[in-house]
Amino acid sequence: MLPIKVLKKPLFNLSAFPNKAAQIISGIGGGFVMGLMGTGGPLYVTYLKSLGLNKDSFRFSLIFVLFLSNCIRVGFGIPTGYFDAQNISIFIYCAPAYFFALAIGYKLPKFISDKHFAWVINALLVLSGVSLLIKNI
Repeated sequence: MLPIKVLKKPLFNLSAFPNKAAQIISGIGGGFVMGLMGTGGPLYVTYLKSLGLNKDSFRFSLIFVLFLSNCIRVGFGIPTGYFDAQNISIFIYCAPAYFFALAIGYKLPKFISDKHFAWVINALLVLSGVSLLIKNI
């Protein structure tokens, strides 16, 4: 069902949910899935897209939600011993690519119109939905 929900919006190019209740349900669903599995990205993206935010507000809102989620995860992970030497070494190994992508992500949207940004978001949602479908078959 999640892959269908993720694919529905970009494929049919619906820019907004039909009503406020559907927006709230999608936002809560994103939070619930994020809490359970650590991934609520497609639901959050669908929700934020439905609000009709410009690309800067969209990016800030998504980054802020993911930042808060990760802060909470770190808070729960430290006492449980999740951050052992192996996980920290993986972080150190991945950090350069992360910071490089962060720098590109900061500069690239300045050169993309809101229309093209929305098209890229739709394409990523479609890829995400297809990936979920393939993994569940």
